[in-house]
Formats: sequence, C-alpha cells, structure tokens
Amino acid sequence: TTATTTTTTPPQLTTSTSDTPPFRFIRATKGDIKAAKVRWQKTKDWRQQMGMDTILKQPHPQLNLIKANYPHYFHLRGKNNEPCYYEAPPKMNIKAMREAGISMDDMLRHYALCCEFMWTVIEPSE
Repeated sequence: TTATTTTTTPPQLTTSTSDTPPFRFIRATKGDIKAAKVRWQKTKDWRQQMGMDTILKQPHPQLNLIKANYPHYFHLRGKNNEPCYYEAPPKMNIKAMREAGISMDDMLRHYALCCEFMWTVIEPSE
C-alpha cells in the first residue's frame, strides 16, 4: 500500500473592499447596518495593525515556551458541534515565562494566534 499525504492551505479572512459587512457583523448589531459597517471597519483596521491575515505564517519563537508554561489546547467538538478550547490559567507558570522574557504583549499575540487558528483552520466560516 502507498501512503498519501494531503496538505491544505488554511482559508484567509475575506478582506473585502466592499462596503457591505459580513452577516455576522449585521447579526451582532441586531440588523443595524450602519453600526455593523463601523464594527467591520474597526475589525479590518485592527487585523491590519496586528498582522492577523499573516499571523499563522509568521514565526512564533516563543511557542514551545508558552505551551510548556500555559496549559491550553483545542479538543474535538462539543455536543452542538462547536469547537472546544480549554485553558487552565491557574496552572500557568508566569514566573518562568517572565524570566524567559515573555511579555503580556507576547501572550496577547499568542492568544490572537490561537483565535485565528480556530476561526480559519478548525471552524472556517463566513
């Protein structure tokens, strides 16, 4: 028998230049199109500022250190087919991460990376 390996490229956020926000933004503002457009623009600006459209392709030199000192992981799906993400903040070894030079900004970027992974790889939608 022959083994085959399939690789996939994670989907990217649609950074449409259209004036129409994605439906989830309209739903979040209870149908207020003007508010949805404002939220969508702020989201696009934040994503640009944070480099979110390329964060999964960028090196993450602190990954192993953060994973060793901050228990968190994705694990299968819940009863309603939602992705499950677990973390154990009380078990974090903050001292070790600080001593290694991990800053709060590094931790926030890591969290943003985890969210981007979930919404583009595990649960891509809209």
